[in-house]
Amino acid sequence: MSERRGLWLLLGWLLTAGIAAGLYLRWSIPSSSLMIALVSLAPLLVVPLVLVVVSAWRAWSRPLGLAAVALIIAYVATFVSVDAVVGCGPETAEDAIVVFTHNVWLHGGEPAAVAGSIAASDADVVVLQEVWPAFMAELDGDPSLSGYRYRTAEPAEDTTGLAVWSRFPVADATIDRLGGVPMLRSRIDSPYGSFGLDAIHLTAPVAGENVASWQAQLDGLAGYDATGPGIMAGDFNATMDHSQFRHLLDQGWTDVHEPKGCGYDATWPTGRRTPTLLRLDHVLVTDHFEVLAVEIGSSDGSDHRSVTATLRLRNSAAAPN
Repeated sequence: MSERRGLWLLLGWLLTAGIAAGLYLRWSIPSSSLMIALVSLAPLLVVPLVLVVVSAWRAWSRPLGLAAVALIIAYVATFVSVDAVVGCGPETAEDAIVVFTHNVWLHGGEPAAVAGSIAASDADVVVLQEVWPAFMAELDGDPSLSGYRYRTAEPAEDTTGLAVWSRFPVADATIDRLGGVPMLRSRIDSPYGSFGLDAIHLTAPVAGENVASWQAQLDGLAGYDATGPGIMAGDFNATMDHSQFRHLLDQGWTDVHEPKGCGYDATWPTGRRTPTLLRLDHVLVTDHFEVLAVEIGSSDGSDHRSVTATLRLRNSAAAPN
């Protein structure tokens, strides 16, 4: 065996072991901020996977080639959504309900730009995170948003501020504290039927002391009732690659990106120098909803992009007069 072929072979098997470990970790329960961050980058395993294929070819190794094929199958089965490839075309309906959610970034988001995006989305329900008093004051006075008659907001000078605006009546608005962080819970009485709406912003598990709170918040959300029509919308600081987030989905919730998302649908971070890599912002619905369309919007000064979901209540009430 030539020295060069041996090096390709060594590189290929090392990468194979690393990819296998990465896929395994995706199904584990990461308990440290470092592991949570690494697991969120699991889709990027496609890069070393390409290098394994190149290594198998350069080393002319049948065993390594078979290992590469097995990894490709495992990767596609794990990360590639058929709907993201062939089934993501948008649909609409007369009784559609449009939900817009955006983490506007504390003291970073631009109120006028956010207002423009909300108006352009023609959303029926708006869920905002990290809102602060001055930001909400500007939004309250924007004439393009006068159609949102029902407004509930809990602005704050830290990242816990939340707001829900709606064209439809909002009832029973309460604050539920999970892991020390508020979630704004309410009921929306739409012309097509009532449904629960939870405005969500989970703690970012970027430091060791925040991991336990993040986990407690996800556990708390997993206990929310999914037997009736419900929507959760906001910044979950979690991706589909976190087993804790998938556990939440297993309790009767569907991430609208899964049946109707187009492509990778990343929402964070934004910026000229940083690629948008992760989908931290989600709209989750119970089985009472049909997902018609999902769109990733602009950042409007935030480090997150907005998400607009077009939904339809199954067996909805009669259309409005």
